[in-house]
Amino acid sequence: MPECALAHTWRAESGTVTPSVLMDWRVTVGAQLGRPALVLVCVAAGLAVFLSAVSLWRETRRRRAITILVLRLFAVGSCLLVALQPSVELGQVSLLPNHVAVLVDASRSMSVAPPDHGPSRAQRAAQIVAEAAPRFSEWERAGHRVEVYSFGEALATATAESLRAAPQGEATRMGEALSELRGRLAGRDVGGVILISDGIDTGRIARGPLDGETRRALEGLAAPVHTVFVGERELRDLSVAAVLTDDFAFVRTPIKLEALLRHTGYGDRQVEVTLAREGRLLDAKAVLLRGGSGQEKVSFDYTPMEPGNFVFEVKTPVLAGEALESNNSQVFTMKVIRDRVRVLHVCGRPSWDERFLRSILRLNPNVDLVSFFILRTDNDELPLGANEMSLIPFPYQEIFDEQLRSFDLLIFHNFNYKPYWVEPYLPGVRDYIQSGGALAMIGGDLSFASGQYGESALRDVLPVDLTGIPRRGAARVFDRQLQAAFDLCGTQPPGDIAQPGPEGQ
Repeated sequence: MPECALAHTWRAESGTVTPSVLMDWRVTVGAQLGRPALVLVCVAAGLAVFLSAVSLWRETRRRRAITILVLRLFAVGSCLLVALQPSVELGQVSLLPNHVAVLVDASRSMSVAPPDHGPSRAQRAAQIVAEAAPRFSEWERAGHRVEVYSFGEALATATAESLRAAPQGEATRMGEALSELRGRLAGRDVGGVILISDGIDTGRIARGPLDGETRRALEGLAAPVHTVFVGERELRDLSVAAVLTDDFAFVRTPIKLEALLRHTGYGDRQVEVTLAREGRLLDAKAVLLRGGSGQEKVSFDYTPMEPGNFVFEVKTPVLAGEALESNNSQVFTMKVIRDRVRVLHVCGRPSWDERFLRSILRLNPNVDLVSFFILRTDNDELPLGANEMSLIPFPYQEIFDEQLRSFDLLIFHNFNYKPYWVEPYLPGVRDYIQSGGALAMIGGDLSFASGQYGESALRDVLPVDLTGIPRRGAARVFDRQLQAAFDLCGTQPPGDIAQPGPEGQ
């Protein structure tokens, strides 16, 4: 049924009607006429009144003319009432609460203060909410519901007191917060969303244009989203934005730790970036901050020497005038595990005991064996030229300099270092043992005193004292039994571990 545009609404003040119920009345037309017919009837009535007024224009008796015009208006009005059949409808309108959501960024970047040391972003956001409290109260008296949330990694309800606390969020995920808000307000009428942030999103919105999930969240809210920016247009800051590494590493396997630095306002300045493990400095690199703002990548080479869970920290110095000091370091954990025990076996000549030991180690699935044994020496007579033989030269530099620290155990099996240019690398072998590597020596006519190890750089790390024992002759051989004395606490020198026992023992 067509309706007239005349309407009026007021709030019921009666005690029998709740404040959320409104009384409404309106004038309606009861005639079963279409809109064109209604327009034609109203135009005809208006034309009749106009012609009647024109016909009475020349009437000299004004009182008589006015009386006739009033009677004709009454007649036209009566015809309209009969034709249109107007009526007044009264009704009650129940107002459903209209929700307004206020989302405040609570990530750590909101702790940034402007260069003039004014209020931080978080403090300015809390001030905005506090100043809007009277407006929010007015909205609630009008039937709306105002809900305040904070968001970082996730959405959480907030109060004026919680907004004044220091922000602790490790991320700013606006898209995810809007999706969670849509789920919380599902089935409710949302009047609008107010988003207060510095705009530094680290969630899915930061990866490019609005994704499908965020678009569906905005469409599901079916309400305008108003943004309030509390960042600064200019600031100075240096931060460790990310550490790029795996969660685990293998013992004695070199790895590369990479850190991403972001800087603003410190162009063409060099800073020192440090890597520490459990508070102990491992490495330091100088990095040049190029341009007014941007990001730089720094790499650290590190070889874990023992298994376990370790805490690492990449840190930059706090520069003068920095907006935020808490982002100058990144702490991360890494699990170091043992893949397989790597064994380097170096043998002076082929023998049955060498064959047995190499077979045992090779068949063990937990051992990664690299074995070298000498098949000829420079003093051997060769029927062919050296370039016509398939034997490879002994790679002394590669195994004792470049790859030594990748092994867990080094075995010298009846091996004399003198003829094979190994002596310059023995100090490195000693350092390898003192830093946690393992050494096993198997004797023979080329080892221990016969191999002149008592005169080498390894004399201080050997489990026996070779002082005074000659290379040749009967004096270098004990024909007596030995009594082993094990020093579990390591309080005695290595030479006291094995000593000749009394005669007959």
